Amino acid sequence: MKDSSRTKVRRQMTSHPEISVIIPVYNVQDHIFACIDSLLKQTFTNFEAIIVDDGSTDASSRRLVRAIAQDPRFRILRQKNHGLSAARNVALDCAKGKFITFLDGDDRYHPSFLHLMHEEIHSSDADWVACAIELTYPENTSAKHSSIHDMPDIRVLPASCDWPLNDWQQITRHFPSVWNKIYRRDFIGKLRFGTDQVFEDHAFYLSLATRTERLRYLSFPLYMHTRERNGQITGADSDQIFVQFAVLRTLIGIIETSSKPCKALARNRLASRLLFERSKAIRSPNRRKEFAKACRLFLNQNALDWHAALDPYISPAWFQEMSGHVPLTVVVTWSDPSAPVHRTLASLASQSITGFETVLVISPEIPIELAQRLLRCIGIPHSLLVNCSESASKALEDSGFEISAGLLRTTVNAGTEMHFNHMEHLVNTATPNIQKCNSLPIATDSDLFEKAARQLSMLPTKHKFRSGFSNHNDLSLTHATASKGTPSVNTGVQTEVENPLPEHSMHESEPWQTHSPGPASSTFR
Repeated sequence: MKDSSRTKVRRQMTSHPEISVIIPVYNVQDHIFACIDSLLKQTFTNFEAIIVDDGSTDASSRRLVRAIAQDPRFRILRQKNHGLSAARNVALDCAKGKFITFLDGDDRYHPSFLHLMHEEIHSSDADWVACAIELTYPENTSAKHSSIHDMPDIRVLPASCDWPLNDWQQITRHFPSVWNKIYRRDFIGKLRFGTDQVFEDHAFYLSLATRTERLRYLSFPLYMHTRERNGQITGADSDQIFVQFAVLRTLIGIIETSSKPCKALARNRLASRLLFERSKAIRSPNRRKEFAKACRLFLNQNALDWHAALDPYISPAWFQEMSGHVPLTVVVTWSDPSAPVHRTLASLASQSITGFETVLVISPEIPIELAQRLLRCIGIPHSLLVNCSESASKALEDSGFEISAGLLRTTVNAGTEMHFNHMEHLVNTATPNIQKCNSLPIATDSDLFEKAARQLSMLPTKHKFRSGFSNHNDLSLTHATASKGTPSVNTGVQTEVENPLPEHSMHESEPWQTHSPGPASSTFR
């Protein structure tokens, strides 16, 4: 078909489009071309694309114009920066299609997204259809996910099926994201996104779920969602994180006013999941501590239980932090001046969990000023520096353990590099029963955490790990117990019972502190 004929056909499509694709854009200049290109490559062509430029201050606007290349199916609406919700609402108000889909400006569609989703919603006569997704990360890595929280592996799911939504337990199993779904426009009706909140997808999804008894599902990863992009709201380490509590109140209100059962389970599950997800973005020690306190208060005030049994990705470490404790201490021993300790510290700074404590213990051969400078430059959130008077490995390890505050403790030699989720895996593996199998309330006193500590004492106190290390060194993990003399279980593994944890607080003015483990050492600040 000649270009002029193709353009004429596309103009006719825009008069009566089958699908309206809504694309909010704000400062995504590095992603917008790939986003638009994924639409241009769709095998289903009868669509209109409504792009709302929400006041971008980078090159997004110019680049999307070039990417569209005068295709008449695309419309660009420009407005001052009012946020993602307002941008989507503007597009919803002028959408012409029988069906609605959403595409974020930093994401992409699989070439068959519109075709398969449109075909499925037609053949099933469903109000909406969801699909599996592909999570894309920096450095061209990706992972497929079902978009079902407790069943992430798409290989165990049928190609297509109906998911019942007749109770809140079923509803909260699914990703609330608007972008991996197609909707009948009359199903959405006058429902719009709340413009006074962030994390707005949740309320939109829950509100629609109250209107129907099923969600049609495709287990093909047709939507490619970008993770860990600079500027993403969900990854921002800012005080905006505290808005999550208002969002949760809105979600609880939607659940409570519904006639569907299993409300208590849904409230607990949503609160546990969302508070944990927000915590992963916080690296500032002060903000992290305040958010943990606020989470504990929110759960208490709203009579919510900590419930993570159905979400295997929720780390026990956050439960421990909310309970006012440090989940893990990593003792880094450094006695060889030639060891590349900066690699060890850098891998600790980039871990997927951030609430653990790092204690760098140096021997007399290591200049204190160098150690201080490394900790300051690399910027590990919770770090302490210990100057030991001896060089033996056991002495260095003991000096770090003496001031450690973590419930779990591990030793790493200088020069060891770790996979980015190694510490999270370590905590999850060592503490499987703290909140994985139990729904435990967050108490105002110490009773709850003492119960968790007793569960810890029932586990072997030494474990060996070999995964995730570039030099394949063993990692030795020690459990600190709640009180002196806690009995240990004969598991066939050497057991050590530790002394009570010392009182410990962190000064936030520096990313490190210097400590003296005993009279033979000097203290430097």
